[in-house]
Amino acid sequence: MNDDRQTQFHLIEEEYTARKGVFDEDDARVRRCKEALRRLSGADRRLFILYADIGSVRKMSQMLGVSKSTVQNRVTEIRRKIIESMPQARRNQENE
Repeated sequence: MNDDRQTQFHLIEEEYTARKGVFDEDDARVRRCKEALRRLSGADRRLFILYADIGSVRKMSQMLGVSKSTVQNRVTEIRRKIIESMPQARRNQENE
C-alpha cells in the first residue's frame, strides 16, 4: 500500500474508532428493524418490502390489481405491527 492510501485508510479507521458508539447504535437499530421484519408473516413482509421498493400505493395497487385503499390499509397495519414490536420506536411515537 502506498503512503497516501495507507494514510487515508488510517484516517478512516481512526474516524470509525472514534465514532464507534454511533456505529454500534446504528447497528443495533438495523438489527431491531430486521427482527421486526422477521416477525411479520411472509405475505406482510413481502408487501412491506414491495412498498419500500416501489414507494407508491397507487403503483402497488395497479401491480397487485387491488384498490389503493386496500394497499394503504395493509401498509398502515404492517407499519403498526413493526412499531409495536420495537419498544424504542413505540416510545418515540407516543412522545410525538
